[in-house]
Amino acid sequence: MADVTISQFADVLKVPVDRLIAQLDQAGITVSSPDDMISEDAKLELLTHLRRSHGSGSEGSAPNRITLKRKTQSELKLASNQGRARTVNVEVRQKRTYIKRDVLEGHRDAGPLMMEARILRPLVWFGLLETRVEATHGLDQTAQHFYRKTPLFDRFLSFDVRIEPPTAVIH
Repeated sequence: MADVTISQFADVLKVPVDRLIAQLDQAGITVSSPDDMISEDAKLELLTHLRRSHGSGSEGSAPNRITLKRKTQSELKLASNQGRARTVNVEVRQKRTYIKRDVLEGHRDAGPLMMEARILRPLVWFGLLETRVEATHGLDQTAQHFYRKTPLFDRFLSFDVRIEPPTAVIH
């Protein structure tokens, strides 16, 4: 399939000619009529443009997020006061979204994690802080930690913080 006309190429692809011409224009390939010839290089350029625009380009073919929707139907038989059984249709819809780990890990900030690991956890070990953990119901399924001072905290720790303006800027 060397150089063919646009109308022949549209017939092979089973796409309307005007739609193919519009896609070629979006890809940056100039075409004036359906009788113009299209080369193999132009076909490859159109293919790469379409792959990029539809999300399966060079950065990977797998999407960052997948949403699964599940629907189950069942019947419940309920007894009524009059002795007749009544059948009720029940439909349960579940929606679950999975996200790639590397996408989630790219958005996390290392500062709070380091503060928790280096400062707050040792204070809990020494009995100076109390911790409470609550699970969050979100996309990342992480736990949120809450810290509170114990009576020992003020007996053993005191902070003397002096904020002085910088005398000279050092680069």
